[in-house]
Amino acid sequence: MEIVRVDEVEPREMGFYVKGRGRSLIEKSPSYAVNLTTVEPGGYSKLHKHEWEHGFYFLSGIGIMEVGDEKDDVTAGTAVHVPGWIPHKISNKGKTDLVFLNIHVPKPTPEMFKASITMEK
Repeated sequence: MEIVRVDEVEPREMGFYVKGRGRSLIEKSPSYAVNLTTVEPGGYSKLHKHEWEHGFYFLSGIGIMEVGDEKDDVTAGTAVHVPGWIPHKISNKGKTDLVFLNIHVPKPTPEMFKASITMEK
């Protein structure tokens, strides 16, 4: 059993994000990973795509989620599925932090991160 307490995990900068940081909550599983991500007001993830799928569950804040050609508002209680290799982006449009759980399936490997494609600088 892996028990993680959020306040005991140091936040880290995340490569796809501007004004965003994440905490790895579950990383010992060989098949998936769970992060708690915080994006500050005005922050966003760069438009990007990669092999692994995402499940997002929004805990607080107001944002916009772009997946492929679709775009929609996200708030607390919203869940979003992003298939692998589909371009996606999250933007915080509120005045408070946008906070969400980010589930990765399969668990990304260093090789998978290297193969990721960022479409915006």
